[in-house]
Amino acid sequence: MLRSRVAPWLAALAGVPALVFVSLWASPAAAQDTGSITIVVTDAATHNPVGLARVLLDGAVLTSELSQPDGTVHFTDVPSGIYRARIIKNGYESVTSAQFEVLDGRAVLVAVALAKPAVKSLGTVTVRSSAVISSTSVSANSAVRKLSSTLTDALGKLSGVSIGTDPSGDADAQVTVSLEGHDASQTGLTLDGVPLNAPGVAGDLRSINTDLFSGSSINYGPSAGSLGGTVGFTSVSPTLTWQGTLTGSYGTFGNAAGVLSLSGTTGSVGLALTQAGRGTYSALNGLTYLDASGLTYTHDGANDTGGTLFKIRTPLGSAQTITATYVSTEGYTGLICNRYTGPVPCGYGPNNYADRHLDFATLTDSALAGAVAIQFSLFDTDSTYNRDLLDRYVAGIPSPYGTLTDTRSSGATINAVLPSRERHTLSIQATTTHTDLDTTGLLSSTSPFSNASTTSDYSTIQLSDKIESSPKLTLGAHAGMSFSPQTSNSGIGGASATWAPNAVDAFAASIDIGGAGPAGLFHAVPLS
Repeated sequence: MLRSRVAPWLAALAGVPALVFVSLWASPAAAQDTGSITIVVTDAATHNPVGLARVLLDGAVLTSELSQPDGTVHFTDVPSGIYRARIIKNGYESVTSAQFEVLDGRAVLVAVALAKPAVKSLGTVTVRSSAVISSTSVSANSAVRKLSSTLTDALGKLSGVSIGTDPSGDADAQVTVSLEGHDASQTGLTLDGVPLNAPGVAGDLRSINTDLFSGSSINYGPSAGSLGGTVGFTSVSPTLTWQGTLTGSYGTFGNAAGVLSLSGTTGSVGLALTQAGRGTYSALNGLTYLDASGLTYTHDGANDTGGTLFKIRTPLGSAQTITATYVSTEGYTGLICNRYTGPVPCGYGPNNYADRHLDFATLTDSALAGAVAIQFSLFDTDSTYNRDLLDRYVAGIPSPYGTLTDTRSSGATINAVLPSRERHTLSIQATTTHTDLDTTGLLSSTSPFSNASTTSDYSTIQLSDKIESSPKLTLGAHAGMSFSPQTSNSGIGGASATWAPNAVDAFAASIDIGGAGPAGLFHAVPLS
């Protein structure tokens, strides 16, 4: 049981003052910050800026941008980690930078000088493409994160984001996220670009344990398999220099939390580790009263969570990287009910609880090949949820019940930035997933009513094009399809435009149209 392992550690934090933060080798204020990357592209011979040069960025994120007329490309809110950049421009030799790291609250400058192909002749000086890297400190604190005790709470403070739970009042109810009023089952959750939940299934943030993650980003636009938008979580990535933070907090109602994070490189192998634990109590914890179980007893309102995230990264040559990630989380909840369903509050009796466990593993290959940036990942998820009500009472009569739910999901995902015309950036994303869900009763007498087993397969593919029409106007178009032999096939397409007349104002508009049909047949039906 998790509580016996996590609770003593959290209890040890109770001896420290409220909201105490301790750091190792790094300031705690920057523990949740992101950095930025600025790439300046010039002509090696004339030193003039080079516009519309394609910049492929490979690291904790995979992305592509075109340089502005002044030769600059700015990447903001970049997760900490090790990166490399490849710069390509027609008529010039391409160049790939050396590895560089982005740390919390740091700005990295990459100066790139592109040279035109050398002409074979005698008595000439050849100018070669080169990239020079430097960095400076910047302030990039997130106010909404500092005002929130958890990453989940911070998400709920963002415009258009709703954090919801089951209105039944059960202590172990799921915690889900929805965007702009869409159903939570239509919200996709990813970790470092890899899916955390199956399409059409609402992800439970309590099982995922967001304390292990360093940040998140919101994409409100629909895509194949995630019609309600996507929440992308990022985790601590290996760095070139050793970094570490240790934070702890203690508050009212027994709230205590601790997070340890380490990252660095040994030889050519990068390592990152995050260990997190959190304990909270319901306001009803420790109170003795009569409830619907027919018993008067001291109620257990404890909720403990803990987990570990480990990541290892190794380069294969100058343009390829293999990264393996493993996440393991556990949770314990004393089953307590906070609603009145009659003359007394609802309840189950003492010694009833729920525990949960999640294992998530990925293997990712990232590579730069010519003008193509590609990231291919294999992933596997195994989660169990045990609702143990074997000591349940109803109106004083023993009524034991319990279920064990095991969900296993595996698949592959690919993201690629493709060669395209000068002002266009083409990208493709595809995912395939197989999921098995089994529910069994903890009692043989209830098994015929609680046992269930389902299998689902789901595949999606989406092609996107971003057009740099001008330095102030960006156009976009996308089309995608999803396939499932058990349910239905669907398609979605749309267009968008963003106009930024100055550095502080931006106006955006988008339209998306989708359709669905039975499995094995696609028939377009306008939805919105």
